[in-house]
Amino acid sequence: EYKVPKWLIAVAAFPQNANGKIDVSRLPTPDPNVDSGYTDRLPSLTLWDLKLAFESVLSVENVGIDDDFFALGGDSLHLVQLLATIEQRFRQRIEATQVILHPTIGGLAPLLDTHVTGESNLVAMLRAGTQAPLFCIPGAGGIGVEFYPLSRRLPPDQPVLVLRSSGTDGQKLPPRTLSELLEEHVQQIITHRGEHVVHLAGYSLGGNLAYETAQRLKALGIPVGELFIVDSLAATSAGRALLWQPVRTWRQRIKRWIRRDSGSLEKTALAKKFKQAITTRKRMDPTDLGRYNFIVQASMFKEINARPGQFSATYFLASEGEHQPHARIWASLVPDLDVVEISGEHQGANALVRDPHAEKIAVVVAEKLQKHQNNGVS
Repeated sequence: EYKVPKWLIAVAAFPQNANGKIDVSRLPTPDPNVDSGYTDRLPSLTLWDLKLAFESVLSVENVGIDDDFFALGGDSLHLVQLLATIEQRFRQRIEATQVILHPTIGGLAPLLDTHVTGESNLVAMLRAGTQAPLFCIPGAGGIGVEFYPLSRRLPPDQPVLVLRSSGTDGQKLPPRTLSELLEEHVQQIITHRGEHVVHLAGYSLGGNLAYETAQRLKALGIPVGELFIVDSLAATSAGRALLWQPVRTWRQRIKRWIRRDSGSLEKTALAKKFKQAITTRKRMDPTDLGRYNFIVQASMFKEINARPGQFSATYFLASEGEHQPHARIWASLVPDLDVVEISGEHQGANALVRDPHAEKIAVVVAEKLQKHQNNGVS
């Protein structure tokens, strides 16, 4: 275990001494406060929530899957706080000896995944604070990890909460309709907003869900502040026409038919696995669970019919993508829309929600939220 590297640092070349050998003293020193690059790739909801629990209790950042709780500074008092946090989040009680024997999130996750008990909390707090919270809605099937880099670059007093949907925890079937999904988000916001105005952010499909959630909140008389849409397709007839442009060749048509049919078969097979997991009270395989929720939520895109809204909104556009026409459609829906173009892509290693682009988004978001606060709206 001691041979497994904790940091991987890329260098242009190895520094050499006068004898042509590697000069170890001139190698870069790892910075424990710098993200190793793997913390946004945790494969399950359990691992992510344990990571957040460790960071909250220990007041540290970038906890990795194999980082030892006690080596990070945990003591007996921290241990008591961790046990209480785990019980609150997972509705499960574990013993102190289990943490001592398995002091990493990678070691504790299997213990919590063995049996599912109680009802999961679908709101994840990425950052606490006293200001009006920023509620973030992930893309299709997501659990909110894409907002982690953004949350770490906002001011320390800015709370950031992720709104997950039923189904992502593997304990309850996902919403059957768009209306049910939006109602979940609305109720979660009402529960956690306090007396504050509601700020919303959404990535990909989550941008559409954030916009529709804002419409519902306004209809209920709940004040909506800033709305941040990160590279989302416009869910209008014009937007769908761009997405589903007619194919020209028989080869393309056959590929589309195969993709549609295989997707339907995959959804049926995964739904069966999901129901079996609920019946046996064991968690579904994280990859299958994520794929199933993605298919279910992505299919809701066609249910959305975005209407014009009076919001203060910002649209972050990936300049290396193909969503420029969608930015214009969003501008027709929201009169007060700022379009911020950032050199990046929709997904992958160069996605807008990842660094270094997340830092640029954070600067804009922080300025907008501060301006809103200065205007006397809390």
